[in-house]
Amino acid sequence: MAERALENIVVVLHRTQDLVNIAGTVRAMMNMGLARLRLVAPETYDAYRVAGIAHGSEWLLERAEFFEDLPAALADASHIIGTTARRRTAAYVWRHPRDAAPAIIERAGTLAGPVAVVFGPEDKGLSNEDLDRCNELLVVPTSDRHSSLNLAQAALLIAYELRLAALADAL
Repeated sequence: MAERALENIVVVLHRTQDLVNIAGTVRAMMNMGLARLRLVAPETYDAYRVAGIAHGSEWLLERAEFFEDLPAALADASHIIGTTARRRTAAYVWRHPRDAAPAIIERAGTLAGPVAVVFGPEDKGLSNEDLDRCNELLVVPTSDRHSSLNLAQAALLIAYELRLAALADAL
Protein backbone atom coordinates (compact mmCIF):
# COMPACT_ATOMS: atom_id res chain seq x y z
CA MET A 1 0.00 0.00 0.00
CA ALA A 2 2.93 2.37 0.65
CA GLU A 3 3.96 2.72 -3.00
CA ARG A 4 0.36 2.95 -4.15
CA ALA A 5 -0.25 5.71 -1.63
CA LEU A 6 2.76 7.72 -2.79
CA GLU A 7 1.68 7.24 -6.41
CA ASN A 8 -1.73 8.70 -5.54
CA ILE A 9 -0.30 11.94 -4.13
CA VAL A 10 -0.03 14.88 -6.49
CA VAL A 11 2.04 17.95 -5.68
CA VAL A 12 0.37 21.14 -6.92
CA LEU A 13 2.47 24.29 -7.27
CA HIS A 14 0.13 27.27 -7.61
CA ARG A 15 1.48 30.37 -9.38
CA THR A 16 5.15 29.82 -8.63
CA GLN A 17 7.36 32.80 -9.32
CA ASP A 18 10.86 31.32 -9.40
CA LEU A 19 12.03 28.45 -11.56
CA VAL A 20 14.53 27.43 -8.87
CA ASN A 21 11.66 26.60 -6.50
CA ILE A 22 10.05 24.37 -9.10
CA ALA A 23 13.39 22.59 -9.54
CA GLY A 24 13.94 22.24 -5.79
CA THR A 25 10.45 20.83 -5.36
CA VAL A 26 10.98 18.38 -8.22
CA ARG A 27 14.23 17.19 -6.65
CA ALA A 28 12.50 16.77 -3.27
CA MET A 29 9.69 14.81 -4.93
CA MET A 30 12.14 12.44 -6.61
CA ASN A 31 14.10 11.94 -3.37
CA MET A 32 10.93 11.05 -1.46
CA GLY A 33 9.21 8.86 -4.08
CA LEU A 34 6.58 11.30 -5.34
CA ALA A 35 6.13 11.48 -9.10
CA ARG A 36 3.02 13.52 -9.88
CA LEU A 37 3.40 17.26 -10.40
CA ARG A 38 0.83 19.84 -11.41
CA LEU A 39 1.81 23.41 -12.19
CA VAL A 40 -0.84 26.12 -12.07
CA ALA A 41 0.03 29.23 -14.09
CA PRO A 42 3.74 29.39 -13.22
CA GLU A 43 5.33 32.77 -13.87
CA THR A 44 8.24 31.08 -15.62
CA TYR A 45 8.80 27.52 -16.73
CA ASP A 46 11.56 25.95 -18.77
CA ALA A 47 11.87 22.18 -18.49
CA TYR A 48 15.46 22.27 -19.71
CA ARG A 49 16.51 24.71 -16.98
CA VAL A 50 14.56 22.82 -14.29
CA ALA A 51 16.27 19.57 -15.33
CA GLY A 52 19.62 21.35 -15.20
CA ILE A 53 19.00 22.11 -11.53
CA ALA A 54 17.12 18.92 -10.63
CA HIS A 55 19.39 16.42 -12.39
CA GLY A 56 17.70 13.31 -13.72
CA SER A 57 14.21 14.82 -13.52
CA GLU A 58 13.34 14.67 -17.22
CA TRP A 59 11.03 11.68 -16.71
CA LEU A 60 9.03 13.54 -14.04
CA LEU A 61 8.91 16.79 -16.01
CA GLU A 62 7.60 14.96 -19.09
CA ARG A 63 4.64 13.83 -16.97
CA ALA A 64 3.99 17.25 -15.37
CA GLU A 65 0.51 18.63 -15.94
CA PHE A 66 -0.24 22.32 -16.53
CA PHE A 67 -3.39 24.19 -15.55
CA GLU A 68 -4.67 27.73 -15.95
CA ASP A 69 -6.32 27.87 -12.52
CA LEU A 70 -6.41 26.06 -9.21
CA PRO A 71 -9.99 24.71 -9.46
CA ALA A 72 -9.06 22.92 -12.71
CA ALA A 73 -5.90 21.45 -11.13
CA LEU A 74 -7.93 20.12 -8.19
CA ALA A 75 -11.03 18.96 -10.08
CA ASP A 76 -10.27 15.23 -9.76
CA ALA A 77 -8.77 15.35 -6.26
CA SER A 78 -10.48 13.23 -3.64
CA HIS A 79 -8.79 15.11 -0.78
CA ILE A 80 -7.04 18.51 -0.85
CA ILE A 81 -4.33 19.55 1.57
CA GLY A 82 -3.19 23.14 1.65
CA THR A 83 0.13 24.33 3.03
CA THR A 84 0.49 27.61 4.89
CA ALA A 85 2.60 29.42 7.46
CA ARG A 86 -0.57 31.05 8.81
CA ARG A 87 -2.40 29.24 11.57
CA ARG A 88 -6.02 30.01 10.84
CA THR A 89 -8.55 30.34 13.64
CA ALA A 90 -8.86 27.18 15.74
CA ALA A 91 -6.21 24.47 15.98
CA TYR A 92 -8.54 21.86 14.48
CA VAL A 93 -8.26 23.63 11.12
CA TRP A 94 -4.55 22.82 10.70
CA ARG A 95 -2.03 20.16 11.72
CA HIS A 96 1.68 19.64 11.62
CA PRO A 97 2.92 17.40 8.77
CA ARG A 98 4.22 14.67 11.10
CA ASP A 99 0.84 14.39 12.83
CA ALA A 100 -1.13 14.45 9.58
CA ALA A 101 1.07 12.22 7.41
CA PRO A 102 -0.23 8.78 8.51
CA ALA A 103 -3.85 9.73 7.73
CA ILE A 104 -2.80 11.32 4.43
CA ILE A 105 -1.01 8.12 3.41
CA GLU A 106 -4.02 6.05 4.43
CA ARG A 107 -6.34 8.24 2.35
CA ALA A 108 -3.98 8.19 -0.61
CA GLY A 109 -3.86 4.39 -0.44
CA THR A 110 -7.61 3.93 -0.40
CA LEU A 111 -9.23 6.81 -2.29
CA ALA A 112 -9.89 6.62 -6.01
CA GLY A 113 -8.91 10.19 -6.89
CA PRO A 114 -5.56 11.71 -6.04
CA VAL A 115 -4.71 13.41 -2.79
CA ALA A 116 -3.46 16.88 -3.71
CA VAL A 117 -0.89 18.75 -1.64
CA VAL A 118 -1.03 22.41 -2.65
CA PHE A 119 1.74 24.99 -2.29
CA GLY A 120 1.16 28.66 -3.05
CA PRO A 121 3.16 31.50 -4.54
CA GLU A 122 6.46 32.32 -2.87
CA ASP A 123 5.62 35.89 -1.90
CA LYS A 124 2.25 35.45 -0.17
CA GLY A 125 1.41 31.74 -0.13
CA LEU A 126 -2.09 30.49 -0.75
CA SER A 127 -4.88 33.05 -0.45
CA ASN A 128 -7.73 32.56 2.00
CA GLU A 129 -9.93 31.62 -0.97
CA ASP A 130 -7.39 28.97 -2.01
CA LEU A 131 -7.13 27.64 1.55
CA ASP A 132 -10.93 27.41 1.74
CA ARG A 133 -10.81 24.86 -1.12
CA CYS A 134 -8.78 22.54 1.09
CA ASN A 135 -10.04 19.73 3.31
CA GLU A 136 -7.16 20.29 5.71
CA LEU A 137 -4.13 22.52 6.17
CA LEU A 138 -0.55 21.74 7.07
CA VAL A 139 1.69 24.13 8.99
CA VAL A 140 5.37 23.28 9.42
CA PRO A 141 6.35 24.21 12.99
CA THR A 142 8.87 27.01 12.64
CA SER A 143 10.18 29.82 14.79
CA ASP A 144 7.63 32.53 15.50
CA ARG A 145 10.31 35.05 14.57
CA HIS A 146 10.45 33.77 10.99
CA SER A 147 7.66 31.36 10.12
CA SER A 148 7.77 31.44 6.33
CA LEU A 149 9.76 28.67 4.62
CA ASN A 150 11.20 28.62 1.13
CA LEU A 151 8.75 26.78 -1.14
CA ALA A 152 11.13 23.95 -2.04
CA GLN A 153 12.14 23.50 1.62
CA ALA A 154 8.50 23.25 2.67
CA ALA A 155 7.87 20.72 -0.10
CA LEU A 156 10.84 18.64 1.04
CA LEU A 157 9.75 18.63 4.68
CA ILE A 158 6.20 17.58 3.83
CA ALA A 159 7.34 14.98 1.27
CA TYR A 160 9.76 13.57 3.88
CA GLU A 161 6.98 13.16 6.46
CA LEU A 162 4.76 11.49 3.86
CA ARG A 163 7.56 9.08 2.93
CA LEU A 164 8.22 8.21 6.58
CA ALA A 165 4.52 7.53 7.11
CA ALA A 166 4.40 5.38 3.97
CA LEU A 167 7.43 3.38 5.06
CA ALA A 168 5.97 2.89 8.54
CA ASP A 169 2.75 1.70 6.93
CA ALA A 170 4.70 -0.82 4.85
CA LEU A 171 6.21 -2.54 7.91
